[in-house]
Amino acid sequence: MRITTILLCVSLAISVVGQELTSKIEDVLLLGTRKIENQIFLLTRSERNKVKLLALSEEGKQNWETIFTVASLGGYNFNQIQLLGDSQYLYIIQQLTTKTLIKQLNISSGEIQKEYSVQLATGENPKVWGIENETISMIGTQDGSLLKHKLNEDGSLDVTKILDLPPNYMATSYKVGYTKNSNVYSYARKLEPNHGLMHLYLSKYNLNTGDTLQKVIDLELAYTSFTYSSSVDRGVFGMFQSSTGFYLVGKLDMAFKNKYPTAKVGDNFIGFWVAKFNEDLSLEYFSEIPFQYLDHIVPVDVIKKPTVIELKEDENGGIIINLNELQGVIYGHKYFVYLTPNGDIGMAKGGNDEFHFMEYDRTGLRDAGRKNHIRVMGDQWSSVATDPFLYLSPKQDVFSEMTNTLLKLAANETRLQRMDKSYNFFQMDNTTLYLEHFSKKKGILNVYVD
Repeated sequence: MRITTILLCVSLAISVVGQELTSKIEDVLLLGTRKIENQIFLLTRSERNKVKLLALSEEGKQNWETIFTVASLGGYNFNQIQLLGDSQYLYIIQQLTTKTLIKQLNISSGEIQKEYSVQLATGENPKVWGIENETISMIGTQDGSLLKHKLNEDGSLDVTKILDLPPNYMATSYKVGYTKNSNVYSYARKLEPNHGLMHLYLSKYNLNTGDTLQKVIDLELAYTSFTYSSSVDRGVFGMFQSSTGFYLVGKLDMAFKNKYPTAKVGDNFIGFWVAKFNEDLSLEYFSEIPFQYLDHIVPVDVIKKPTVIELKEDENGGIIINLNELQGVIYGHKYFVYLTPNGDIGMAKGGNDEFHFMEYDRTGLRDAGRKNHIRVMGDQWSSVATDPFLYLSPKQDVFSEMTNTLLKLAANETRLQRMDKSYNFFQMDNTTLYLEHFSKKKGILNVYVD
């Protein structure tokens, strides 16, 4: 089956080259997706305070489904859901304000085996959980130590110290980033007085074997300083998981003198930095990018509002970076930067509060989550907001080619395009899940198989 896509046309078709449409799932309000073992798990909104979990085979056929109740939190609090699993069990973890609800399901049938309600002290948000020998453990930091909280059969937690933070690092900077394949990645940082040099401590711990890898890496800026006291990034930077490791991303400020101010006023920053690491904690590149390098798309080369920085990786190792200003409770100006696999600038665009075809604001997922105050942590869904500029194929082996096509289109655009649709996809070896979502409406999930 071959359907072509016509660019710059209001009537848009979807191309999934070499694959056939095998099934459709109507009225999808997607919350998040995870691939565990040989199944794809879709969390969709069912009705108020209820979520449906669909388990699909690698061929796109439905294996089972179950509906469970979720706690709906008020105000700006979100129920932060995680899905973890191994060959035997699937765990649904709901992190609430004062406790965590855990369901253990048979991964083959979806039948609930056990349910737990665990009281956890406040701390890192969200909590980071990992699989450990047919159970799960929460990993966190406290007073400069990395701690493992292992879930027992009776719902209690056994606490074990894993590592102590090296001297000269502040305990408040010690964070757990994420878990992958039972490996826990954590980090801490120490800044020199002028904030031009960061001493970065990284660790990798395997929950099953106990093996530990630790490294200290220095990141030094040439022209600027690492900013601090940002109301959005909780300190200096954020961590983003990649296919081969992770990225650290943060903001830049004017070069400080040795005796820098003790208090920073406002959220001003003059650029950003990106550091890429592999899974062995080795640094692959470190890029310092003041806004002056971006052809002055940012007025006077400074952003003065609290700003969220998000990152998405290309199939060939390039990254799309979205910078979204916050104006009150809504986004303000948006800026889009593409970095090549070596960390060089490939494209930079900016504009007003409008969606852009390089954006991945997850229109459908965001709307569904707001209704139930749900966020799915560690979601593996790839999402792109596009309207007439759609990725020509969702297959990952041509993803980098499509990125290059979009970069050329972006370079020739004089203004941003208003988007009213989003196209989200999830790619496996032989299967592509493709969600077409219209703003404020339910979407259609199409399953294609080679």
